[in-house]
Amino acid sequence: MKVLQDKSQPLREDQQKILMSMVLSEMSKDDISEMMKEVNQIHLIQILKKRIEVLELPIKFNDYALGAILSFCDRPGAVVLLLIDCLQEYENEEVTVDKLVNLYPFGFYNEQAMIDRIDNEIKTGKSKWSEIY
Repeated sequence: MKVLQDKSQPLREDQQKILMSMVLSEMSKDDISEMMKEVNQIHLIQILKKRIEVLELPIKFNDYALGAILSFCDRPGAVVLLLIDCLQEYENEEVTVDKLVNLYPFGFYNEQAMIDRIDNEIKTGKSKWSEIY
């Protein structure tokens, strides 16, 4: 369920820096516990974690992936869409930065593709896990 190139938008330079930092940190198993104190306070990450907890969703994200999510998502609807995509691809697994990059190899949804996916697949219930939106 990779997002197709024509439906994605390239990451901005600041987003690329966040993503590369998480890729390199995950590869070298860097200790990011201090940074995670800040990441866990960010509203988008709180939304994601609370949905997983309250709905008892069969998925986990490692700390590096949580940091990397900030390179893809800039609003609550986007982070919930990312969660749905991850559930569809990685149900009962732990999501890593590598898995996120494989899911979104060309960047996250562009604005129109995100609206289309939400309106035509998520809100209509045609997509598995759409009820968590």
